[in-house]
Amino acid sequence: MVSLVALMGSDTQNWKQVADLIKCTKWDNVYLICNDLAYSSINLDNVKKLKFDQNNSINSIFGLTNTFKSEIIDFEVCINLSSGTGIEHMALVSSVLKSGLGLRFVHCENNKLKEFEILDDVYIPQPDDF
Repeated sequence: MVSLVALMGSDTQNWKQVADLIKCTKWDNVYLICNDLAYSSINLDNVKKLKFDQNNSINSIFGLTNTFKSEIIDFEVCINLSSGTGIEHMALVSSVLKSGLGLRFVHCENNKLKEFEILDDVYIPQPDDF
């Protein structure tokens, strides 16, 4: 399998989605990017929690780039952004990409790992589309 990187923000109502995803398959590594509340509240086995400063979330999350570079040896990670804010999401995606890793956006549905896909069908642009 591959490593999972997931954000755990202040929106506690979305934490269950992330917890379900962690349990839904076997991961090589799980990295939870947590604010103070999530860091102190979440106790899941085999999870590495990395705390970010909510008052400086962009720089704090983006600062994880070197951690990802040194700890994740895969060429891609699964990422979940069910929790957190848009700016936190952008900082995390930027940090993962800057570390040289590819992304697969995932979620758990009916206890099965699902990957988000942009299109269900192959899209072939037509001349009238432009």
